[in-house]
Order: sequence, then structure tokens, then C-alpha cells
Amino acid sequence: MKTPILAITSIGENSVARFADERLYIASLEKQFSKIGPFASGVSITTVLNYLYAGVFSLDYENNYQRLISTVLDVTEFRARSAPLLEES
Repeated sequence: MKTPILAITSIGENSVARFADERLYIASLEKQFSKIGPFASGVSITTVLNYLYAGVFSLDYENNYQRLISTVLDVTEFRARSAPLLEES
């Protein structure tokens, strides 16, 4: 069985895109020396990863939500438990 490959890459033909079954393109055309240069690609990468995470999370929403709450409780045990995420349950 062949495992499908998803490439997250810049627009245009490149070696990564060539080997992928599916492609998600990110912005990569910024001025290299501008102070805000990497901003667009950083936002683009974050957006793509957030959508992928949301899609996978939603496949088993209830179970994943309960695991998230459990993890937050374990990690924040030493803090006050009035976090907005915990108040929703």
C-alpha cells in the first residue's frame, strides 16, 4: 500500500511538489530584506497548519476535546483553574 504524500510548499514546480500526491501552497514571495519580509509566509504556514489541525481534530471531536481538557488540567494543575477553556465544560 502506498502512503499518500501531502506537500506544504511554495507555489511553482519544485522537487517537493513533484513527489506529492496532494499539494498545499503557501505564500513565499516576500522581499528578502524588508523588516516584515517573512511575515506573509509565516502567517500562511500557520494558517495551513491550523486548518489541517482543525480538520483532524474534528474527525473525532468529542474524544479529542475531552483529551484536550484533560491535558490542560494536567498541565495547569499548579495554576488557578479559572481558564476560559475549562469554564466551557
